[in-house]
Amino acid sequence: MVTDKKNETQIEETIKRVGLRLSDLISTKLKILFNCKFVEKKLVTYETIQQLDRKFYTFTLLHNKKQPIMQIMDTNIIYILTNRILGGEGIVEVRRFKELFTFSENYFGRFFIDWIIEAFANNGLDLSLDKIADSPKYYHLYLPEEKIMQFVFEIYIGPQNIGMYYICFDPALDLKKESVEHKELPVETKN
Repeated sequence: MVTDKKNETQIEETIKRVGLRLSDLISTKLKILFNCKFVEKKLVTYETIQQLDRKFYTFTLLHNKKQPIMQIMDTNIIYILTNRILGGEGIVEVRRFKELFTFSENYFGRFFIDWIIEAFANNGLDLSLDKIADSPKYYHLYLPEEKIMQFVFEIYIGPQNIGMYYICFDPALDLKKESVEHKELPVETKN
């Protein structure tokens, strides 16, 4: 695992900008105070990721031309945002279902993934959805002892922390070869 410091800094800045763009996209589209706050980056073993409890997280595998990028999201994020979209107060109700998500939550969750892909694209990484799984045990991307880079975000609606969001990938990812242009965000005007 060889990475130079300049590339590592570029990767960190790009991932932070993905969080910023995601905050802007969701805030604008849903008219809520959504914030994807960067907390830390760290190296963890792939085995650590595979041991996360499926009751609390959903796992999405995105792919660029070079390698997979895994995102892990607290299920509360989907539950709360779906509840808000459907006119609720953003409260996670007692789960009465065997399935991880209801039909509405699955439907909204797919929009959320599309917005994440759009946030990456805005920062020079063209990704496509590979698969969605209930558990990281269904992903065999690395050896259990291999180190992967994990970027940790806290998700807020206004002052309320609604869950954690992780972006994970091989630390040798080279973003220098991608064309990274930060697009100007459109200014929304009121008539």
